[in-house]
Amino acid sequence: SGGMGQRIMIAMMLVAEPSMLIADEPTSALDVTVRFEIMQLLDELIAQRHLGVLFISHDLNLVRRFCDRVLIMYAGQVVEEIEAVEPVEEVEAVDAVGNTSYESSYVTARY
Repeated sequence: SGGMGQRIMIAMMLVAEPSMLIADEPTSALDVTVRFEIMQLLDELIAQRHLGVLFISHDLNLVRRFCDRVLIMYAGQVVEEIEAVEPVEEVEAVDAVGNTSYESSYVTARY
């Protein structure tokens, strides 16, 4: 299953005993229940091993629940930095040719 695959990947990451993890959409292909279980597992491992985590996600529910600080990026640039407990509103962004977009990447850091 996808959840088992994610658990194996987490185990493989931790074998080297890193001080920081980079998790790029670690739960995007999982259903809601398994997604929450994987994030709880990651949260426990982070606390036990005192790891720093760079968590990249478009899922604001996960960001709010599991992260301390949020950096909102657009076109490769940080456009906003907030605490994860603050409400996050979609921001209209305009690209170089004037097209608008309401999609942002949420890059979060726990330290």
